Amino acid sequence: MSRSRQIAINAVSQWTVTTVSAVLGLVLVPFLIAKLGQDGYGLIAVVLAIAGVCTLADLGISGALGRQLAESLARKDEGKYRELLSTALALHLALGLIASSTVFLLAPQLARSFGLPQSLYHIGVFLLKTYGAAHVLFTFLMPSAKAVLASHNRFDKSSQIDAVRRLCDAAGLFLVLASTNAGIVGWAVVCITTDVVSVVLLWRAAAKVHTGLRIGIAMIGSSGLRELFALGCQFSVLQLSGQISTHANPFILTTCLGPASVALYRPPTQILSVLYSVVMTVSGQLHPLATKAHVEGDKRDLIAILSRGTKYTMLMGAVSCAILIPFAQPLCKIWLSKGLGDQYMVCTAVLTIQTITQLCAFAGGTQWAVLLGMKRTAFAAYARMVLALLNIVSSWILVKYTSLGVLGAVLPTMALELVWRPILALYVCRTVKMSFRAYLREAYCSPFLIATVVTFIALGVRLVAPLETLWDLGRATGALTAIAAILVWFGGLTPTDRIGLVNLTKSFLPHRYLVPQEINQKTTL
Repeated sequence: MSRSRQIAINAVSQWTVTTVSAVLGLVLVPFLIAKLGQDGYGLIAVVLAIAGVCTLADLGISGALGRQLAESLARKDEGKYRELLSTALALHLALGLIASSTVFLLAPQLARSFGLPQSLYHIGVFLLKTYGAAHVLFTFLMPSAKAVLASHNRFDKSSQIDAVRRLCDAAGLFLVLASTNAGIVGWAVVCITTDVVSVVLLWRAAAKVHTGLRIGIAMIGSSGLRELFALGCQFSVLQLSGQISTHANPFILTTCLGPASVALYRPPTQILSVLYSVVMTVSGQLHPLATKAHVEGDKRDLIAILSRGTKYTMLMGAVSCAILIPFAQPLCKIWLSKGLGDQYMVCTAVLTIQTITQLCAFAGGTQWAVLLGMKRTAFAAYARMVLALLNIVSSWILVKYTSLGVLGAVLPTMALELVWRPILALYVCRTVKMSFRAYLREAYCSPFLIATVVTFIALGVRLVAPLETLWDLGRATGALTAIAAILVWFGGLTPTDRIGLVNLTKSFLPHRYLVPQEINQKTTL
């Protein structure tokens, strides 16, 4: 199978999962708020954040493993592949047990430290001891299997399993919470069950993708351990900074304003999490290809991955943000006003600020994939840590000592991202020896011009058409998406890009829809 075809399959699989997640999120968030209450929903967010922080005990092994397995495949070194995988799984199992036990034992202290009201304290402790501890352990059993799939560029398998997990999770929650009074206990039982299903499916998929997959204690080696920790320490720093940026805000808000404030912060975050998954699908699967290009010394391919990958990412990301920002207010009103009342306006402001922040992240494009492939991640990792610490301190001060409330947790993140992205772009261009001016021209010029046009059109739609129902919003978004697609096709893609996309599309068509000449072309892709 051609590289482009596999990338397309991976992307479509991930987009399907993201679409399913978005639809389920639109329905689940108000459903959970109604069934668990605003405080109960905020408590779930805090527990998930605690579980997310525990993944820092991974020490960067997960990220390093995917990259090193891809290099072993490129070098056709099966012995090294098995050694790395066995060593990583043993480490994951040990670290997962330690982290899970820590959450279980410290559950009362954790619940007390986040200022939970007395009515939620005991259920908070229960949730941490059951779902929190179990989820942490299962989280450590998944990355090794995902790394096997990633090394073979089979991200579509991970996406399919994720889709099954989300559907089972949603169906279970609706069934249990709508038909019983189980509340948070029922939520925990459903989520633990879907975690077990995910672990089993991931390892079955890994065994099918990598023929002859073998893991054993005898295969654990010190050289594999050194490789994983050499790159893993940088991943660990990057993961720590990412977890601080992602999970510190719920802690800060809960401590300063109470768990109900998290219910104003989390819904916009969920929307942007879906958007991020859609836009970053292609760039997120390119690090094995960048690793292969680096191993083979193919500088031209590395530059192509950087410039073209960033442009495609920005074409999707900038246009999406150009639609989302003007429509933030009607979206939050339609989606959240029933459960939050007039407080949906706070969600609107949070969503707008976070969308600008997300646009900065999209501007990163395939920069990280290229740095990872070249094993030049130190600068990005340690600089991100400094920015994350500045972010958490700034957010704490603004939430605690100003009247900004929830907005104080998101404004510093936006400001720091606006500063950081040009710095990283300069560094990556120097690393691959590409002109920074050429990179700006090739990767960013057309996406920003198209996004500007789409923004003005969206603002015009807001002025002339009241968006008062989900149907109104869907029609307007669909029309804007169609206009944006036309602008991208004729203004964002080069003739070569368009020809390649047409040929790629034809490669998925059944033979009966192709003329004989096209069939011959398809078989040679």
